[in-house]
Amino acid sequence: MKHQYVGDISDFEKYAILRSLAAASGLGLSICWMLTPDDSSTDGRRLTYLDDPRRYRDRDRDVFDGLTTLVRSGERSVHAIESLSLLPDATYFTDELRDHAQERDRYFSSFHAQLTPHRLVFFDPDNGLAPASQKVGRSRSSKYLFPEELVRTYAAGHSVIAFHHWGRYQRAPFLEQTIAVLETATGARSAFAIHGARVAYFVVPQPTDAEPLHAAAASLVARWPSPSKLQLHLM
Repeated sequence: MKHQYVGDISDFEKYAILRSLAAASGLGLSICWMLTPDDSSTDGRRLTYLDDPRRYRDRDRDVFDGLTTLVRSGERSVHAIESLSLLPDATYFTDELRDHAQERDRYFSSFHAQLTPHRLVFFDPDNGLAPASQKVGRSRSSKYLFPEELVRTYAAGHSVIAFHHWGRYQRAPFLEQTIAVLETATGARSAFAIHGARVAYFVVPQPTDAEPLHAAAASLVARWPSPSKLQLHLM
């Protein structure tokens, strides 16, 4: 996550998804921003949806109104998001993540030290789940969540959500393969994905959380029509 992404249409989708899943499961949210420095790219500039409240606002009015106010104020940062209180019963880990293996280990140890039992944990890496070609500590590794980090969190008794930005590959096979890998690695049997045109969210529920999370996801995508339609992918 970068501050420059705040308020973008994918950011709007993200908070709507997290609010729906947290409300349905009754779990408190723990947000690991995986914050990295802003850059000179054009990422985070898809803001025109805020000029079309008739089309977008009913999807989640609190999020739409909050992000409209935030973007117009010029205060686009994760700290501003936290102050809006869009995510009830949420805690945030705002340390910056860097491309250094030992620092990364300390980073996730610090994050886990603040977690209370049985949370809905959201990881927000810039790019998403790490491909096999990426290694911890290498250049740009801070942009990814590695499978062992997700597994560690699930093994501690939390349900996990991970952000993933689409790459240049066939999406349906990628979803199938990734869900299968996550289920094998964690022992979960009910992982699924919510995805749209640009990003996907992989959800790995604890057994007690699977039914309400599935139901919330189905309800959310049903009320999220085109453009930027959300879809649900189950195994």
